[in-house]
Amino acid sequence: MRSGIRMTRRSLLGLGCAAASRIPTACAGATTRSVPGSPAGTVTEGSPRSMATATPASSVTSEPVWVGLLVALSGSFASLGEHLVRGLELALDKVGGQAGGRAIIVQVEDSAGNPEQALAKARHLVERERVHILAGVTLSSEAGALRDSVVAAGIPLLVRNAGLPGLTRDPKRRNPLIFRVFFANGQHEAPFGRYADEKLSDRRVVLTGLDYSAGHDNLGAFGRHFQAAGGRIVGEVFAPVDTADNGPCL
Repeated sequence: MRSGIRMTRRSLLGLGCAAASRIPTACAGATTRSVPGSPAGTVTEGSPRSMATATPASSVTSEPVWVGLLVALSGSFASLGEHLVRGLELALDKVGGQAGGRAIIVQVEDSAGNPEQALAKARHLVERERVHILAGVTLSSEAGALRDSVVAAGIPLLVRNAGLPGLTRDPKRRNPLIFRVFFANGQHEAPFGRYADEKLSDRRVVLTGLDYSAGHDNLGAFGRHFQAAGGRIVGEVFAPVDTADNGPCL
């Protein structure tokens, strides 16, 4: 039995188009699933949640597209997960909860920002819930944990937040099934490294950031370009992710 939340919004239109070539294969031989009284664009999740639902789409003519949205809804990065859910709701609302004449139904699962839990929830969505597409992924560590599993399962993965660079850049790790609609870690910081040296005349810097994958990726990109332009890094300070007061680090 399915549990979850329903949505009506638009980032799934792009999601559906990006993975359209994979859906017929994923659906082949699948048993038709339905949720009584569930309108197109519904978002559901395992734990109770108050959510608005969409008006049923009269033009929906075939089996819904089931999407597993895997995001951190608890832990230090819960606010990011909430934003991903709300953004998808807004996007689906704009397209009436459907694309290509098919209703879009989203099941949300909480990864808690934990790679092991993300992998377990992804397997549940793919093997038990038989979703056609996986989306979301809040942290790089989660994306890294999911990579081999989704490729082996042949399930499209739409990354909406995790910035792990190698996931889409490394020839050994990227895959046509994995598509990113978010920036890669370091994409913003890289050009600022050269700018800081050439325009601000800052020749010596101390780097500081959060002590997790994205923090190291971002500072690393800045540092490489800063040093290539002639600047010098004289120190690095990384703060724990849950640090409430960064004063001591500064």
